[in-house]
Amino acid sequence: MKHFHLNAVLLANLCLGFYILYPSSGIHSQTLYLPKNIKQTYDKGTRTLTGTPGPAYWQNHADYTLDIALNPDNNHLTGNAHIVYFNDSPDKLAVLYFHLYPNHYKNGLHRDYDVNPLDEHDGMTIYYLRINGSAVDLSPLKNRILISHTVMMVKLSDPLFPSQSITLDVSWDYRINRESHLRTGQVDPGSWFFAYFYPHLCVYDDVDGWDTSLYTGEQEFYNDFGNYLLSVTVPGDHRVWATGELQNPEEVLSEPYLGRFLKSKDSDEIISIIQTGDLAKRITPRGKFHTWVFKADNVTDVAFGVSNHYLWDATSLVVDPGTGRRAWIAAAYNKDSKDFYQVCDIARRSIGKMSYMFPALPFPYPSMTVFNGLSEMEYPMMVNDHSLTDPHEVISLTCHEIFHTYFPFYMGINETKYAWMDEGWATMGEYLITPAIDTVQEAFLMWGSACNDLAGSDIDLPLFSISNVIRNVPYWNNSYTKAAFFYLILRDYLGEERFMQALNTYMDRWQGKHPTPYDFFFTFSDVSKEDLSWLYKPWFFEFGYPDLGIEEVKQIEDQYLVRIKKIGHYPVPVHVKIRFEDDSEKSFHQDAGIWKMGDDVYDLTVPSSVSIQKIELGHKEIPDAGMDNNYWEK
Repeated sequence: MKHFHLNAVLLANLCLGFYILYPSSGIHSQTLYLPKNIKQTYDKGTRTLTGTPGPAYWQNHADYTLDIALNPDNNHLTGNAHIVYFNDSPDKLAVLYFHLYPNHYKNGLHRDYDVNPLDEHDGMTIYYLRINGSAVDLSPLKNRILISHTVMMVKLSDPLFPSQSITLDVSWDYRINRESHLRTGQVDPGSWFFAYFYPHLCVYDDVDGWDTSLYTGEQEFYNDFGNYLLSVTVPGDHRVWATGELQNPEEVLSEPYLGRFLKSKDSDEIISIIQTGDLAKRITPRGKFHTWVFKADNVTDVAFGVSNHYLWDATSLVVDPGTGRRAWIAAAYNKDSKDFYQVCDIARRSIGKMSYMFPALPFPYPSMTVFNGLSEMEYPMMVNDHSLTDPHEVISLTCHEIFHTYFPFYMGINETKYAWMDEGWATMGEYLITPAIDTVQEAFLMWGSACNDLAGSDIDLPLFSISNVIRNVPYWNNSYTKAAFFYLILRDYLGEERFMQALNTYMDRWQGKHPTPYDFFFTFSDVSKEDLSWLYKPWFFEFGYPDLGIEEVKQIEDQYLVRIKKIGHYPVPVHVKIRFEDDSEKSFHQDAGIWKMGDDVYDLTVPSSVSIQKIELGHKEIPDAGMDNNYWEK
């Protein structure tokens, strides 16, 4: 483990921020560390200290028309894009920035993970760029574009003023990776999954201005919302699944497959659109090539999968009983992936639980397809999942990736900086939902024991540590399990009703926008009508760890005193299970609020005329860095 990652976090905290007391609407106050770049959003009125978007809130957006062609013979993807970019900011923009994610495989670039040398190439080739119809001279001497790593800067001849839009036309090509499948690339000789395949405008926001973060492999993404029209041209015997709704099924599907597809749109049953016996038949109309067209509105990205031999199951589900709106749900998979025969049903049941149980908000998009790839990665209305042999893991993985529909896609979260704002919620959602689907195996929090083992070590960092400046174990621990533990502790303290009210308010306020951690902090305090900084501060901004222990057990007449010591710094609930001499058992629970006044000892009084035989402290939803002091036996 490289220690300079830890030093970078400390330096950033020292240089960028300070602690400040902010009065809010009178309901509560917040005393939290506030970085300068976030503080200025409150000064400018784009955000408020109650957690709502401010009266001056703005965000830019872009609409994309993408025409993509796949050439399996040379394993190249060629694309043309027509982009309309809207400057809704108050600022004059002299340059535009684009992410060129395929440059991840460019020769000589720094990456978090090694790639097979056979996949390295010269990067994304830009053939032409037109701005408002005028061609841009791409020669280095003209200095109009500058490509650095995975980011391209385009200098505008005339600034883009507030409330103006600009049109861009760009053509590109790149070689598809075959051997190093990081979220995207060739899956097998007849199948591919494509993500980050086009020049994508970087986010320009009220917090940091341009997001020019380099993509090195581990960190995830941050995108603006936009409308997409995606056309994918493939050889005639290939099929395409993508973000959005298929616009021309009659042109790309023959009967009976077209009929099965249309039937699945309103069916509560799983419809096998392409079965094993169909693979030798003509599924698409005759023709050397076909173009599949998809439309998606108000999404942050698009992705698509292609195969000439995948099976295809589909169904639908009413996700909003008030309107009767249905979501279409599908799985596209290799016939040899035995686990995927159940994935469409798992996805349907997962989306049902998300819509009605947690987060109890109707699934916000019209479709979801789980594609059998070589990854574990989410996209708007698409999932790229590899095959698994453990049935429980199939359920939890499917649920986890689909849950990302809410965080980060519905919420527009900056995953690059704040991975815990989406991965933590998905980990919690997976933990809560999978027991309702998997009735065989008890639910467990992903990597929970590993999080306990790491707690208190020098690579256990505060949750606010910026995600793209930490790597490997600290990144995964913070983003997933540690964040999920915090959300569960917050839920336990607020209670189910207040927690869900705060969560739904947060989602309602920030859906389709770009929330920061403080929008989450302040909304939950605002809705719960109390200052929660006693819980936020240690978990997010201070080094420490959770650790409780049984300090003393003594009998006083017909009752017992069980003294619990708060050894660690982070407040957590107390959960005690007691077994008596007559083999009866009783459990006692107190939420983390017992520590908010600064106490470090909690005395549990247990009335009982029967002697206590054994005491066990702890619960699977409560992290604890030291378990050796969690047991007492007579």
